[in-house]
Formats: sequence, C-alpha cells, structure tokens
Amino acid sequence: MASQPEAIGRFQALLRAHGVAPDARLVAVAPGSAWATKRWTVEGYAALLCELQHELGATPVLLGAPGDIPCAQAIAHAAGDGAVNLVGQTELSVLIAAIDQCCVLIANDSAPVHIAVARDTPVVAIFGPTSPQQGYGPYGDRALVVERLLPCRPCSRHGGPRCPIGTHACMREISHTEVARAAATLMRRYAGEPRSPSDLQGPSDPTGSGPAEGSLTQPTPTAGPSRAASHP
Repeated sequence: MASQPEAIGRFQALLRAHGVAPDARLVAVAPGSAWATKRWTVEGYAALLCELQHELGATPVLLGAPGDIPCAQAIAHAAGDGAVNLVGQTELSVLIAAIDQCCVLIANDSAPVHIAVARDTPVVAIFGPTSPQQGYGPYGDRALVVERLLPCRPCSRHGGPRCPIGTHACMREISHTEVARAAATLMRRYAGEPRSPSDLQGPSDPTGSGPAEGSLTQPTPTAGPSRAASHP
C-alpha cells in the first residue's frame, strides 16, 4: 500500500525546510527505544552519521518519537552539521512516508525496524540485549542485523533500564564502521530503486568499498565475536 499523498507532502515539506535537495539520497536513522539498553551509543550514531554523509554521499534523516528528542539532539550535536533531525516531528503516517522514501533505515531493535520490513524498505537492525532468535528480528533478504556474539546475551526479551552486569558491551562494542558497511551493502544492492523524494535514483556508493571479508553472513553460529547477518 502506498503512503498517503498528504503524509508524503508533509515529509517533503519538512525536508525542504531543512534545505534538502529533491534528489538527495536519504538514509533514515531511528536511534530511540523505549528500553535504554536497546539503544546503541550516542558516539556510535554520531560517527555513523558522519560516515553516511562523507563516505557514502547520503543525507541522514533522524526519525523517532518525542521521547527520543534528547537522544537525537545529543547525536546531532556530536555529529555536527549535516543530519536532518525530524525526531518528534512525524506522526505515524509521516514516519511511514519517510521510511518509504529513504533508501535504507538504520535502527535499534524497535518499531521502525518492523515498519521498514512491512514497507519493503531495506533495514539495518542493531541488536544488543535482545536477539533476533527470540522471534523479534527482521526477516527477508532486505534486512541485515548487526550484533555482538556474547555469552551474556540475550539477557531479556525486551531489554531493560540498565545492563545486568554493568558493561553494556553488547552495544558499546559495535563499531560505526560495521553498521556503515551493512548500510552500504544494502544501498548498493537496491541502488536502482526510486526512493528519493523526487523518485530519482541517488548516486552509487562513491567509496566502492564493501563490507569487510566475512562480516556479512547467514544467520548461523559463527566463530567470530560479531556478525552482520542477513535474516531470511
């Protein structure tokens, strides 16, 4: 089902207000979660925004609910100029329209991941205290999961306010490079799809660099400490 024209128009008006070009290559970034431990780090997201802009030629668009505003403001401040911060400014219909028109969504284990899957938008999901094997992961070959393989996880089904062992290693040990590589993989794989506000194809990945050898695998146990897995 296509996005409502009114919602698309409102999203495009928000982009114009931030000076975004009609043919910009948009990447949605949803850094929030109702559970603190399911949120990737501010530093990780800030570095990711910089890499999306300067290495992949994309315009990051921060999305989320009003409760995510403090987190998004901290990320945008740490990243400097360039990201479009729309957190708290998009009700559900506009959020769906935004996800529809972005070439990739990057998010924690949260509702926007499932919206992206339902809307057929490629998605990079960052998992920490929870695990896709619990049944909450994205499905299909348009979804990649970035996670650390640690003996302490999953520690719960829904995350929690704090790490039970005080390290939050499941999130802190995920690098922005891993996440950016997963996003670049999906951006190349689906580069021909019309996702920009003007239905124009964005530029190809200017770096020409793919994921590190062995970092993208099928969702089977691996010997290494981390993986970005394509979930069927």
